[in-house]
Amino acid sequence: MVVHEITHSWFGNGITSVSLIHFPFLYRWTHCCWFLCRHVNACHFWLNEGWTTYIERLLLQIIYTPAHRGFSFLIGSKKLYDDLKQYQSTPRYQRLQIDFEYGENPDDAYSSIPYDKGANFLLHIGKFPWWHCFNWLLLRRFGGR
Repeated sequence: MVVHEITHSWFGNGITSVSLIHFPFLYRWTHCCWFLCRHVNACHFWLNEGWTTYIERLLLQIIYTPAHRGFSFLIGSKKLYDDLKQYQSTPRYQRLQIDFEYGENPDDAYSSIPYDKGANFLLHIGKFPWWHCFNWLLLRRFGGR
């Protein structure tokens, strides 16, 4: 948990640095333009938490071993599966980006979904060749080998 919160200060809070107010035409594409997005409301909660969880697990690989990182993803997958089951009656709470109704309490949708589904999404797109360059830059930033 400490590593997760420290990761917020290193990386997670900076991932959403530009306001959509300045780029309203991009609002529909926030799921693929995360770098232009700001955590302007609870709809984009996954951007902060998904990236922070992903980086937290990358740090586990640096500090310990790749097996530690994989085990953390395995534990997160179990939590994610349980939470997806919990929200079967409200499938919109299973999404990464939730469009809340006016007056709806975002805490009703709080779960591990934005954390683990976001991190798993980033792990999935990490299979593309260009992602290795990105991970290499992250490892360099955090002083990894």
